[in-house]
Amino acid sequence: VVDGPGVDGGGTTLGVNPSAILEPRAVVRLAETFGVDFADVASYMESTIQSRDNTSAAAVDSEASDAALATTSLVETYVEALLQEARYVPAVSMVLHFNLRRFAAPEVLAALVASQHFALASTLAAAVAPDRPLRSELVEACMEIDEHAGYRAAWGAVKQFDLHQHFPLVKQRYFESTIGRMAGREKIGGRGLRDEDRGPRVKG
Repeated sequence: VVDGPGVDGGGTTLGVNPSAILEPRAVVRLAETFGVDFADVASYMESTIQSRDNTSAAAVDSEASDAALATTSLVETYVEALLQEARYVPAVSMVLHFNLRRFAAPEVLAALVASQHFALASTLAAAVAPDRPLRSELVEACMEIDEHAGYRAAWGAVKQFDLHQHFPLVKQRYFESTIGRMAGREKIGGRGLRDEDRGPRVKG
């Protein structure tokens, strides 16, 4: 089940019962290590249903279908809880592992960019089909931050997804920001050197 605060107050947890609770990182690690997917869960549920006594074939099929839907809903609810708690790394890992397409959405991307999880945002955008607008929306979201880290991430996305024709000015804006930062550092450094050149002050 998806619980609220964990047993140690650490936020959302996932467990099959109150005595078997896993932290999000452990859930992701188990899923990735053993290759757990919806098909595995559905197969397990079907075998559990078929093992019951006096269960008709029609009832088995119906319950298996319901179980598959419930499994998808459970994982999606879990991911939603992680996103609400800003636990973006396990949330995106679950989205990618279970191929939860509904979370490849502009609002999720915007939350990642706003929290400066640019690498996660790029990974999510890379997982969708090239004809989806999410990759362009990533560049736009990064540029809207209006700071150097956003420009750098935007330029990285333009290169990664070959969006040069769609965003011809991103490279220029990133380079201007880079030069501006370098000039600012040199100005501060030069000011410090001039102070040193004056030599020690003699009180008299």
